[in-house]
Amino acid sequence: WSILRAFPNWLPRASVLFADDELTLAMKKTPLPFRVYDPSSPDAARMGIKQFAQLSGLSVYPAASLMARGVPAVFGYHGFESRYFDVLFGGKNVWVNQLSPSLWDLYAVRYVTLAQAESLQGFHRLVGPTQIGGIITAPHGAILFERDSAIRWVRMIPAGAKVVDSEIPPTVADPRFPYNSYVLFPDTASVKAGAPGPTPAPTPVTATLASWAPGAMTVKLGGTDSRTTYLLVSENWYPDWHARVDGVVVPTHRGDGAMLTVEVPPGAKEVSLWYDIASYRTGKWISLIALAMIGGVIVGDRTRRRVADA
Repeated sequence: WSILRAFPNWLPRASVLFADDELTLAMKKTPLPFRVYDPSSPDAARMGIKQFAQLSGLSVYPAASLMARGVPAVFGYHGFESRYFDVLFGGKNVWVNQLSPSLWDLYAVRYVTLAQAESLQGFHRLVGPTQIGGIITAPHGAILFERDSAIRWVRMIPAGAKVVDSEIPPTVADPRFPYNSYVLFPDTASVKAGAPGPTPAPTPVTATLASWAPGAMTVKLGGTDSRTTYLLVSENWYPDWHARVDGVVVPTHRGDGAMLTVEVPPGAKEVSLWYDIASYRTGKWISLIALAMIGGVIVGDRTRRRVADA
């Protein structure tokens, strides 16, 4: 204590430290789901110093400060993100693909925050430049950009293709890749897709997000297609994602390197998705039973003592 007492740095309450500013208030007017891109400073040792300095100077909300305000960001999850996400964006804490317009679209980036006035193709300035100050925010001002076109949290892809897993991230991040025509799967995936071929015709099937909550959503499908199509969701795939197509349980797949994907048969009308960890539920019941047993032992021991004392 005699040593450590000199090191604490007392900060304001969280209600002050993470108070909303003009940018976050503007973003919160938009119903979820959407994401915000704030430049994540890459490792200077693995990227050019100039690139590192540019991205560092553009960042507005370091670490998970946007998430603390209830605004979902592409980065800032303190290492809890999927390893497939890390690879897709070009390496953990390096993120060499973070400026890919394809990934911005696939991950439903509606807003971009910058600490300097820049022009962004496909985006318009919504707020700023404005001073937002604070300990964890840019002291010199910030600008909020909004996408000109609507984002898509769910989309229908007309064809799938299997390729070597390591080839998927650089291919998807390449702006030349027709990511709305193909969804790429590892060559070990159980989907029916084969090798890439000619660019397929767009599918007439449309996907509409009917309901959404963290870890659960319902997607309505309109139109018909004689082909098997693929629902691509702006969520990271995990094994604990589950799906039903018209009430029938179906597997989920990892498409485009890291994204939640479902095979959709011809004529399907609805896809429901939910996140559930069976081992968590099992562990919860084991914990409750163990606590009950411990409580029984304590009560029984006290009862025996009272009987013995009497």
